[in-house]
Amino acid sequence: MCLITWADRVHPGLPFVLLANRDELHARPSLAADWRAAAPPYLAGLDAKAGGSWLAYQPGGRLAAVTNVRQLPFRDDWRHSRGRLVVDWMSLGQDWASFAKKADAESTDTGPYNLLLRDDEALRYCGNRPAWHADTLTHGVHAVSNAALDTPWPKLQKITQAMRQWLQAVGDQLQAEQALDPLLLNPLFVLMRDTSPAPDEDLPDTGIGLERERLLSSPFIESESYGTRCTTLIIEWADGRWLFIERRFGPLGIDLGQSEYSGQI
Repeated sequence: MCLITWADRVHPGLPFVLLANRDELHARPSLAADWRAAAPPYLAGLDAKAGGSWLAYQPGGRLAAVTNVRQLPFRDDWRHSRGRLVVDWMSLGQDWASFAKKADAESTDTGPYNLLLRDDEALRYCGNRPAWHADTLTHGVHAVSNAALDTPWPKLQKITQAMRQWLQAVGDQLQAEQALDPLLLNPLFVLMRDTSPAPDEDLPDTGIGLERERLLSSPFIESESYGTRCTTLIIEWADGRWLFIERRFGPLGIDLGQSEYSGQI
């Protein structure tokens, strides 16, 4: 993923809501979100090149999502894949201490990353730049992209504000809906499909040049070779219901389909 926002215990009826866009080269082969064999199984899309994932979800249990960190010079020859962290967290059954010890040991041989992890004990934000670190997150609305947690980039500010407004506007109604009205979810997908760039004066300077800063400043990135490959929405209700939706896109934002899963914890 390259853009993630989540609301953790903000609305009493919707204890967890997550929205994420995965940005990647369109030529990189990927598999759509589906159930992956583990004990218990989890939902995840897969990177068919390196074997990892960008986001994985076990209803009511573990969750993992990763973004890269924009750091020059760019490299693609790291010994360990960032996406393997997601798969390892979900499938190896490691406790937090064991996982953290291994991630710390491999941190200098893994590309720069932000990592969001959840288990029965906590929701954690981890990273390996400038060195391995891990923090237990406070409840609230947070976001991360290709810099540190809650860095005030325009698109992060836009999506966190919209998440708060959405929860306030439709949270009570969504909580009460046993037969889910898809129209209640539309504002979230519209937000994540926003291709409007930030004003030049608000752009960060991460060393990639003004034209690319503009391209990457919108929540949804649209170009021929690189862009938003999928949008994922996860919602958990206080009564145990859950929903997972992945919408996929091709070059220039062409729609490629949707996968939807739901159930009761």
